[in-house]
Amino acid sequence: MTNEMTASANRQKLVTQGFLVPFILITSLFFLWGIAHGMLDTLNKHFQDMLHMSKAQSGMIQFSVYMAYFGMALPAGYFMKRFGYKRGIILGLSLFSSGAFLIAATTTFESFWISLYVCSLWDADLPHSKLLLIPILPNLVQRNQLKGA
Repeated sequence: MTNEMTASANRQKLVTQGFLVPFILITSLFFLWGIAHGMLDTLNKHFQDMLHMSKAQSGMIQFSVYMAYFGMALPAGYFMKRFGYKRGIILGLSLFSSGAFLIAATTTFESFWISLYVCSLWDADLPHSKLLLIPILPNLVQRNQLKGA
């Protein structure tokens, strides 16, 4: 009985009081990133069937997504180093939403491919900014630095 009491007394909370809402918002971005990244493989076959794409064009879609990840990694790192993780997350979400709006307006394979590349640029930005922001998030919340730009 005393071991259970000392163990419960020594437990630390996983998430502190003022840290809960920002933690939930940031970790929910992992879910969004996972869905978008995981849907690529599933939708690729449907793109071939519905849009009458060749396997080469389908491969170019995969290639554009991974090249966006490769091409944006260093610029995203420099951006976050200069402007901070919060603005890095905002940049990633802005790229994702602008790419999604571009996809809605596409009429040719080339425009679809370019807009998917723009949409995939967030793939390099968001995971790194979230992973780096979570460990320092309690300090930012305590110092009230997370609210401003």
